[in-house]
This record gives sequence, C-alpha cells and structure tokens, in this order.
Amino acid sequence: MKRFAGILVTIIFVAVLSSCGSKAPKTIDDVKGKELDSGIISVLVPDKWYGFFGKDVFDEYEGDINPYVVNVYYDAKSDWDTLSSPGVMITYYGPDTIMWEPNPDTYENAELMDDIVINGRTYKAFKATSLDYPIIMLWSKEPDQIQISIWPENGKKKISLDDVEVQAILNSIKIK
Repeated sequence: MKRFAGILVTIIFVAVLSSCGSKAPKTIDDVKGKELDSGIISVLVPDKWYGFFGKDVFDEYEGDINPYVVNVYYDAKSDWDTLSSPGVMITYYGPDTIMWEPNPDTYENAELMDDIVINGRTYKAFKATSLDYPIIMLWSKEPDQIQISIWPENGKKKISLDDVEVQAILNSIKIK
C-alpha cells in the first residue's frame, strides 16, 4: 500500500510540475523569439520555430543567401526539418523589381479571402491547394511589395493564419 501511495504521489508531483512549464502565448506581445535580419528585411522567429534566409539559387548576391526571402518553420531545427513542418515564407520585392501577383487560377481549390490588414499593410489573399498541400497566399504592393506563402499543414503538424505566433511573425515584418 505504501508503494502504491508513493507512486501516486510521484505521478501527481510530475503532473503538477509539467503544468507549471511555459504557457502558450495569448497575444502577439507574449510571443518570445529572436529577430532574423538580413539588413533588407527582418522578422521575428518565435521560440520553437526555425528561421533562415532564402537560398541564392541564381548567384545574384554575396554569399549563399537571398536577403529578400525569409523562411520561418514551426517545430523545425534545421533546413531538412522544413520538409515535414508547416511554415511561412516572406518575400520582399524591392522598389525596382516587378512583383507578379499570385494568380488563384494556377492553384487547385482556390478560394478568395477577404483583404487582411496586418501592421498597417492591406494584403489580398486566397487559400488553395498546391501539389495536394494546403497553401495560403497573401500579397501587398503598398507601401512595400511583399508576398507571403503559408503552408499550414505538413505531416502531422499544423499552423493557422489565426495562430498568435503566425500573427506575431506577420506583424514583425520590417523593411529596412
């Protein structure tokens, strides 16, 4: 009987301690993380998320990164983890670059969404399917040309446009 009581006390103690851990943020101001800054664009990378710059596939910039593209993936620890994690890709098109607006007709199951205002920018939006994966596209041409691709589901992991951490990422976008 003493052994059973000891095990029960241990289980209760572990349950109480685990519930004392960090709680999910309730507002964007509660979201903790680090800024990822290329000198051209910066965004918040929340804790438990992985951020990195786009790859310079055309060898246009110094080094191996494209400083106009930022990727932020949930519950990822490396570039490889992004293959199984939902994420957000933010692309800034400089003032001398033409940004072609995403066309819902090039996607499957496209549904236009109401305009979305985030941090003073109004984004046009639609949700669709791309290669059997859900995608949410946002884009704005004023005051800056920004395109955001959100992959809300990948594997068993999911994020939402309404998630406070996703909102914190989008609200943190700064063009230098």
